[in-house]
Amino acid sequence: MDKLKDKVKKRIIRWIILSFLMIFILPFCMVSCAVLIIVGILGGNDIEIANSTTLTAEYLIAVKTISDQQGLDFIKLLTLSTVEGEGTYNTEVLEKALGRMGEPIKIRSYEETLYSTYKKIYGELKTGAIPLKTLIVKSIDIDESGIKLYKNISEIEWNYSHSNDFGNDRTYGGERKHLGNDIMAVKGTPIVSMCDGIITQIGWNELGGWRIGITDKNGTYWYYAHMNSYAAGMRQGLNVSAGTLIGYVGSSGYGSVGTTGKFADHLHLQIGIIEQGHKGYVWVNPYEIVRFMEPYRTSIIKYIGE
Repeated sequence: MDKLKDKVKKRIIRWIILSFLMIFILPFCMVSCAVLIIVGILGGNDIEIANSTTLTAEYLIAVKTISDQQGLDFIKLLTLSTVEGEGTYNTEVLEKALGRMGEPIKIRSYEETLYSTYKKIYGELKTGAIPLKTLIVKSIDIDESGIKLYKNISEIEWNYSHSNDFGNDRTYGGERKHLGNDIMAVKGTPIVSMCDGIITQIGWNELGGWRIGITDKNGTYWYYAHMNSYAAGMRQGLNVSAGTLIGYVGSSGYGSVGTTGKFADHLHLQIGIIEQGHKGYVWVNPYEIVRFMEPYRTSIIKYIGE
């Protein structure tokens, strides 16, 4: 009889413990697991969220236009648009973001991380990599103040084409992913820096051929590859301004020094940003950025007769 009582007592205790676990501990574990999954997919890698969130050129241009007209922080407006739109970008989302522009960015939050990321991507961006035109001018006179006067002799328009090829498969040097955007243009098309920065890499690279890497003040790395040649004066450590001529489109690379012609002439543009917790650069898809900069392409001037 005592043994039976002990058995019953043990079963009751076991049932109480299991009930407690079911009522309190199990839901907590489930919630915790869900949070961990969500953090792993979304919050654990904010840079990937920013990278996977498509900001179309049309939306970027709309935000930039309003920011310039109203004297607003372009990066902040982009950040609030992403937060308010949750991946959707339209007029309604933009209105909501504009309504929050008087509020500070939330510190130590996804908003702050996103703002930092967008600043690295768009903060120093000023022009397209392919100039709109080359203006060929000639010195014709000197005015009373000693300033040279020039006459526009002719101009050359520069065109290009590209597609969203970021992430496409590549095989040279082993199976890998394409981490840039190929901007197809005729050989000799000028290439300009898209931002102010310093030349941190220059010279031959087996994959990139004659390439130049420019690092801006936010630590973002702008990589221009497959050049036919460099512009005069290019060297490591040189400070360049946005719109500075740095080289010319070609087909160099995929071999030993001087190899050309392994593919069609084009500029390979690659953009890398550094984020805390990541080793090396995180590569951003340049496709929409190139489209975004289309209205902001600059012209370069070539002087003759001096």
